[in-house]
Amino acid sequence: GTYFVPKDKNANTWMINNYKRTLSSIFVFEYKPDVQGNLIEVQENEAHKIAWKKNLTPYATLSNLSEKGFDPELIHTLISTDWLRQKFINNIYSLLDSHDYKGVVIDFEQVRPKDRNLLNQFIKELAQKLHPAGMEVMMAVPPKKGDQEPSYSAGYDYQTLGKYLDRLFLMTYDWHWPGGPSGPIAPIEKVKATLDYAVSVVDRKKLMLGIPQ
Repeated sequence: GTYFVPKDKNANTWMINNYKRTLSSIFVFEYKPDVQGNLIEVQENEAHKIAWKKNLTPYATLSNLSEKGFDPELIHTLISTDWLRQKFINNIYSLLDSHDYKGVVIDFEQVRPKDRNLLNQFIKELAQKLHPAGMEVMMAVPPKKGDQEPSYSAGYDYQTLGKYLDRLFLMTYDWHWPGGPSGPIAPIEKVKATLDYAVSVVDRKKLMLGIPQ
């Protein structure tokens, strides 16, 4: 699969025609929630319909990007209150149902370690809502080489998340970036350490390896 930024209908058709030779799915990028749990609409210009016709399975990508960048406080707000979490989950279901997406890719970045149990609960409840309808739940997670390594990524509980997710997408890239210190984007020894840990706690059939472009 690949993240897919929709354009106009003609551009979408052209891109999907090119992707279909090497992919089985696209992750339409990106839907965002507000603090009330409502989802901000994406002008995807029939990308999901075109994808289905080309035998590519479309998923909606949901991120926590805001004007502040990736916003951990937004996620804390949405998943820490029972009624708001349920509203948020119901809105995700409604989006997938109305747009004929196969499922959702959750891309919540910089989740705080203190929100670990809340994130587990959210993913469990989301899966319980979507799975009976035949919808899937995937999640992008930062690379880790142990449950608490690195400590700032301890909010992502691979083992528990892996029980409820259909796919766990390992973001095995961005160890270095433009404007930062020199070095490889995806150093092989760190990628391997992530994989070694991931397969020790998650069914390997559920794992997806992120590859930098």
